[in-house]
Amino acid sequence: MCGRPGVHVHHVRSRGAGGRHEAPNLCLLCAEDHARVHADPDRKRALLAALRARGIVPPEV
Repeated sequence: MCGRPGVHVHHVRSRGAGGRHEAPNLCLLCAEDHARVHADPDRKRALLAALRARGIVPPEV
């Protein structure tokens, strides 16, 4: 999201919600953005929309 190198693996769809531990459901985030995504549901939705718009995450994730 911020352009800093990604160092944390984030499950786009949480494993608790049925998300898989596979590449289409994973993205790299810097530590700060990873914490923000988990703390703010709106930021998580924005991240998912941005990843889908860039074709990084398939629509079904």
